[in-house]
Amino acid sequence: MTIPEIFKILYFTSIIVWLIPPIRQFRGNLFWYFLILAVSDPISLVLKSFSLDNISPIIFMGISFLLIVSLLGKENLRKYRILLVSILLLILFVSSFQFDYKFYFTFIILINFFIFFIFLKEFIVRYVSASHISVFYIFLLLYMLTVILKFFNMLMSFADATAFFFLTSIAQIIFGLYFSIFREDKPGPAV
Repeated sequence: MTIPEIFKILYFTSIIVWLIPPIRQFRGNLFWYFLILAVSDPISLVLKSFSLDNISPIIFMGISFLLIVSLLGKENLRKYRILLVSILLLILFVSSFQFDYKFYFTFIILINFFIFFIFLKEFIVRYVSASHISVFYIFLLLYMLTVILKFFNMLMSFADATAFFFLTSIAQIIFGLYFSIFREDKPGPAV
């Protein structure tokens, strides 16, 4: 089996696995987050099939923005609606220019760091209020680290791209399977 064939198998396995978590997370606090994750790769695949590779970073910027919006909750959406609309307009404005891919990846990494800290805050709040460690949020934090590292590697090339892609893709498939089985409100065993 060649490396491109392995890439395709991992890519399509990941797409299939990540379609399941939104079904499992339905009516949960993180449903919209998992739904956006589930549709992001298929949208990217469709755009690539139309030879629109050059807008992929822009699409990922938009998807990263939607991931943050999905985590804010109704009260914060109302409270910060002007800021969110301003950020969306800034993304659209910036997208109209052709920047180096490093600009887009830096933006995506920053948004994913912000998402990581949202999950970290929730993890800490749950630990302080319930005095137990949420395994679900540990998996979310580890998943976010793989996302950040994957984009950071694309930006800085700090590791062998092929091996790093294989490792992070396999880890993300495992995380997708976990989120397909466990919910935030029914996370499995607590420590």
